[in-house]
Amino acid sequence: AKKEEEEEEEEEKEELIHAHNTMLSAAAWCWKDPKERKGHDIANAIRQLQQWEPFRHAPKHTLQKMAHTAYAQKVAEGDLLMRQNDKGDKLHLILSGELAMHYDPVRAKALAEEEKAPPPQPVDPSLTHVHPDPPKTASSRGGG
Repeated sequence: AKKEEEEEEEEEKEELIHAHNTMLSAAAWCWKDPKERKGHDIANAIRQLQQWEPFRHAPKHTLQKMAHTAYAQKVAEGDLLMRQNDKGDKLHLILSGELAMHYDPVRAKALAEEEKAPPPQPVDPSLTHVHPDPPKTASSRGGG
């Protein structure tokens, strides 16, 4: 029974590694400057986005906008991607590395009072860390 468990764990690891590597290679289009992308780049990007579960059923116009505007960005350990209460106008896809999110209830309350809006709900703690691969780089996707 223990050997079967170990084999299953090894299979799961291999599947995760394969999925991660596939995602990294599929994301190659986003390293190209969005202004320099041609029709075939856009079509390729849409096909690749549709292979990722979060985008599998996304409307084509959403995928087209992502294919036209998405870009990859390497960030160093400790770099800040966004602050609490920043305008939510970007979607960050972490292709490699780790992401830590911090919620400051005091800052949230102060910002909410400034805007006379209800304070945001705390982030589910189970979603605060993503670390499929430990390298110190991350890629992000921005759009407008």
